[in-house]
Amino acid sequence: MEELDFVKEILFDEDDVDNAIKRIAESCEIYHQNEETIILTVLNGGKFLSDHLFENYLNDKYLKKIYVEASSYFKNRKVLEINIKTYIPDIIDFKDKKVIILDDIYDTGETLRSLCEEVMGRGAKKVSCAVLVKRDEWRRQFKVPIFSYGFKLKNNDFLVGCGMDYNGNYRDLPYIASVKNI
Repeated sequence: MEELDFVKEILFDEDDVDNAIKRIAESCEIYHQNEETIILTVLNGGKFLSDHLFENYLNDKYLKKIYVEASSYFKNRKVLEINIKTYIPDIIDFKDKKVIILDDIYDTGETLRSLCEEVMGRGAKKVSCAVLVKRDEWRRQFKVPIFSYGFKLKNNDFLVGCGMDYNGNYRDLPYIASVKNI
């Protein structure tokens, strides 16, 4: 395992992450119930989760994977005002379909809320989210429907690995680590 000098603690190792992703895959299978379901993967954070789900656990004709862009961070700092930038191509037809939004972390809920609202506004029948990490409720500004998550955290540490980055780096670490004060 790669040793990084700014890592405070490895919170979840590779086996923990794999087991969590397997549980999320099982939840996705139950959620879609053999209905066409669009999987919206939030770039760049959700790509790690999505790739592992589809490479190892999800191989289903009912699931259609699409990448979308959304962000509420700029240079590792949370944007102070609620100003989520999203890009979902207009050609995607959500009318009467189920949608699962995949992301790395459910923190304040701003990004996921923005995506849920856009997808519902475009006619989706049902929208819910699956995330690798879910923060405690006290951090929430916006509630969104989360049907599955890998880990729940009580602390407010900055995290890296499994899609979460620091200055665009360390997303591909196969474990989740908290970072020392940087």
